[in-house]
Amino acid sequence: GTLPGEIANLGGLDYLNVAKNHFVGKFPSEWTSMAGLRELDVSSNELRGTIPIFVDGMKNLRLLNMARNDFSDTIPSELGSLYKLQYLFLDDNELEGIVPKEFGELTDMKKMTLHNNFLTGQVDDRICKLADELFLTKLSADCGGEMPNIVCDCCTCHDHEPMVHLSSEP
Repeated sequence: GTLPGEIANLGGLDYLNVAKNHFVGKFPSEWTSMAGLRELDVSSNELRGTIPIFVDGMKNLRLLNMARNDFSDTIPSELGSLYKLQYLFLDDNELEGIVPKEFGELTDMKKMTLHNNFLTGQVDDRICKLADELFLTKLSADCGGEMPNIVCDCCTCHDHEPMVHLSSEP
């Protein structure tokens, strides 16, 4: 089935996890108005379309997991205005374009996974600064092969897997 937009009418939701439920279709735009939501996990479904802009209604969001779906188009730069965001998982989609430089404003960010998409370009220096200050403990993005998709001056590329790991963890 599809994700019901009416869930947005449930007041007082802090956490919403609908992962691994075989949902199909687009992400309901109504959900972006759930102001009290702190964690949203829609991972491992078959959702498609663009990633909506959450900025206006979800200022308290700390975790956003949209991994392992079929989201396409670019990553909205407006996600960089979710200043309380600590965990962002967008891996294993069909996303393209660049990693928004606005992510460098997410000073509470601890983990960000972007690998297995079609992202290109260079990771902005402001994002690397978060890593240098040990706020961002893990950043993953595609960089394997002879022609890496992502250039990241602050990441270590491992040849044995097509992923960049940036981590202060052992």
